[in-house]
Amino acid sequence: MGCGASKDPAITEKEIKTKDSQENGHVVSADIDITPGKKADDIEPVPPSCSKKQYLSSKNFDEIDNHAINTPSSETSSLQNLVNHLLRPCRSDLDRVRVFFRWITHNIRYDLENFLAGNPTSISSECEDVLRSRKASCDGYSNLFLQMCKLSGIQAKKIRGYSKGYGYIPGQSFQGKDSDHAWNAVFLENTWRLIDCTWGTGHVTQDKQFKFVLEDFWFLTDPEELIYSHFPLEATDSSCSPNAWQLTKTPRSLHEFEGTVSPQPEFFTMGLSPRKLSHQNGHLKFINDIEIKITSPKSLSFSGQLNDMQSGQNNDRYCLVHREQQKDSSVDLVVFQIIPPCPGVYLLTIHGFNTTESEQSGTSMGYRLLDYVIDCSSVENLPRAMPSSVLWGLLPLGTELGLSSEIGPKVSAENGQASLEFKATKPVDVYGRLTTADDRELPENLILKQQQGENLVFNTSLPEIGNFKFTLYGAKSTNSTNKEKVYFQIADYLIQCDNHAADPVVFPDINSSVFGPDCHLISPVTGKLPNNQDVEFKVYIPGVASVAVQSFGEDNNFVHTLLDQDGSTWSKMINTGTLGERVYLSVCHETGGTEYDVAIEFTVE
Repeated sequence: MGCGASKDPAITEKEIKTKDSQENGHVVSADIDITPGKKADDIEPVPPSCSKKQYLSSKNFDEIDNHAINTPSSETSSLQNLVNHLLRPCRSDLDRVRVFFRWITHNIRYDLENFLAGNPTSISSECEDVLRSRKASCDGYSNLFLQMCKLSGIQAKKIRGYSKGYGYIPGQSFQGKDSDHAWNAVFLENTWRLIDCTWGTGHVTQDKQFKFVLEDFWFLTDPEELIYSHFPLEATDSSCSPNAWQLTKTPRSLHEFEGTVSPQPEFFTMGLSPRKLSHQNGHLKFINDIEIKITSPKSLSFSGQLNDMQSGQNNDRYCLVHREQQKDSSVDLVVFQIIPPCPGVYLLTIHGFNTTESEQSGTSMGYRLLDYVIDCSSVENLPRAMPSSVLWGLLPLGTELGLSSEIGPKVSAENGQASLEFKATKPVDVYGRLTTADDRELPENLILKQQQGENLVFNTSLPEIGNFKFTLYGAKSTNSTNKEKVYFQIADYLIQCDNHAADPVVFPDINSSVFGPDCHLISPVTGKLPNNQDVEFKVYIPGVASVAVQSFGEDNNFVHTLLDQDGSTWSKMINTGTLGERVYLSVCHETGGTEYDVAIEFTVE
């Protein structure tokens, strides 16, 4: 007989309620051949009728997990005794499968020493030996789970095949190699589901130590997600094609498995889909530069880590990450633009994190999501290094504070100057900073902030050719009672300067506590004034009694020149020859008052 065939008439009812589903309230729709008296071993492996999330939506495993974790050593004298103890609180096959998974992942340490020594099969995989030593390879894990299921009357299988685990490099070939991993399939409520106890137990750290960490993703993993990392070659006691044990609607070939990316569990749990990647192959070849795009919920942010695979040198400064916001949509496009410094093979590691959680914790590295091997065969023009940044462009917090902008993450400077324009739909307290490609902070007087109504403009002056980062910080109240403000980074913009003026513009020093967001400097916008020339001082400052230009002139004589008023605009033409080296534009808040506060400071050359 072929796989799944039966000599008896098949039951054709659409909905089948099993003992387990009666106890848990699950109703399973199935189109598989369930014949009275038929063993699950004979049932054709087909994709589950619902996802893991749907299947476990109303299930709480706290009681089962606590029972497994707190199993006394006296109950582990034999596998039968252990199984008998574990089954005590279980009311369904799902509970039984969970308690086995949780005991194994809490107690059996991966045999990392023999794995790293190239002897993964040197330790016994027999169940009683694993139980006694508390150590196993993937064969030991899968054998132990399989035997526990058999002792409790649950149908299960051991599957052997290829995996993209520790040491895997995107694009590597498995052709002609022996299987390197083992996991399980278990029959629950008339459908097969997949479990990997080995990977559910923990992971190998960067310093090559095994760390116990429950990885719940590998419990009843959805087949459409498991196929990115697990490729079955054979299943115990099964006459079906190995491809059938992928349990996917469209089985993949080994060649397809080798080519696709291998996302980490967090990639899926964050709501991302490999099908919505611009590049689903893990090994990419290109010239000059390449853009990789991820369709992402707006609540997520990303960073990219770029390393030369031969030298190990970090090249993050040649990876530009920015977000292309999609209006009227719950998702955005996150773009990774890679501009390698020279031809070579690089490893791009993409990290992701929830933006709100990152702001609260102060970290931005997040979870490793997936890797690409990118092979650059040639570079026409050697790129300049970029300043470091987690994400270029306006961050979600900036939007929350009422800012928007039509500019992209990259801005080109003309003759050493660039303007960044924003719309502020509500009052916002912000300031900007400039840094070089080597993260050296530049003087504040290379930035001039101007605001008129909703229009907010930052003029920048670049002192040399190169790439610069303009970082915008915004104030957010952290306490509704005392209105204490804390400034958060809300945007990074890359300013590319290919030419600059021989004498870069230096802006005046502005005292923001006096010259507030409602004020506007019309002229002069340079901080260095020419000597002995007529200069128009013109500002918009509402709500003050008078505005004056003050300085100490020749023989240290104090110069105090009132500006003419036209509404809230104050102006006057003044010859700088009458002024000293430092010039102050000051305001008086009281009519007839004599005390002035400095708002803007200039220097005379």
